[in-house]
Amino acid sequence: MITIQQSSCLMKLIKRGDEMTKISQSERILQFIKEKGSITRLQAANEIVAFELSARIVELEREGYLFLKEPVKKIDMVILSE
Repeated sequence: MITIQQSSCLMKLIKRGDEMTKISQSERILQFIKEKGSITRLQAANEIVAFELSARIVELEREGYLFLKEPVKKIDMVILSE
């Protein structure tokens, strides 16, 4: 789980080429965290189609964002068939 601890950075909204995808994923990640309070890799992949969450977090940290990172406990799931 990753939550924003503090932010003092303004993101650039206009980029060219391949960077546009990275910036839009970063923006979606920030928006998701602001709305829901945290994000997991599974949520990033399924809900905002960002498959490299750790890479986007590193990029955001380089821009001045600070994140509180906590491991998520695994939950054992059993699938029952009829």
